[in-house]
Amino acid sequence: GTGLGLAIVYGIVKRANGYVELRSAPGQGTAFEVLLPATTGESCRPPSERPPSTLPAGRDEVVLVVENEDAVRALTRRILSLHGYEGLEARDGVEALLLVERCAGPLDLLLPDVMMPGISGPELAVRFGSIRPGAAVVFISGGTEETLSQQGLVAGQVRLVRKPFSADALLGKVREALDGREVAGRR
Repeated sequence: GTGLGLAIVYGIVKRANGYVELRSAPGQGTAFEVLLPATTGESCRPPSERPPSTLPAGRDEVVLVVENEDAVRALTRRILSLHGYEGLEARDGVEALLLVERCAGPLDLLLPDVMMPGISGPELAVRFGSIRPGAAVVFISGGTEETLSQQGLVAGQVRLVRKPFSADALLGKVREALDGREVAGRR
């Protein structure tokens, strides 16, 4: 629906040191070929053999996940809930703002997708910050550097988790943002 599917695929493939080839001809359609580097599989371990996460668990902080893709939103909230965070969900910026205005309890961190229909993640972060000053923000994006810059974001200047993300990557950025907020709040 947003036209970002190919950009997300391209970003994933480039991070894996691969290539995407495209062939298109009028009346014949379009074909995409994904080329990834070969591996012997020696360094790959089955999920049951992966070492457990060593990241610190949440401390019952409340995280608002704002993501228009149902599966990504549900998975993100589940990861957070399994690691000591209370996760709230919203499908888009409008729903998130309504939830923030109605919620009397704490909201410690906003976790929005950068690209959403209606209110974008960066715009939502600004509006959220005016309602809940001092709350932390971590963006989620599957887009390219160009997509981020079009939204007014510069990688390295904002906290960002790139799709597809691992539980450790997500939890690490969330913990970093919350701990940074606590330190800044004590000054």
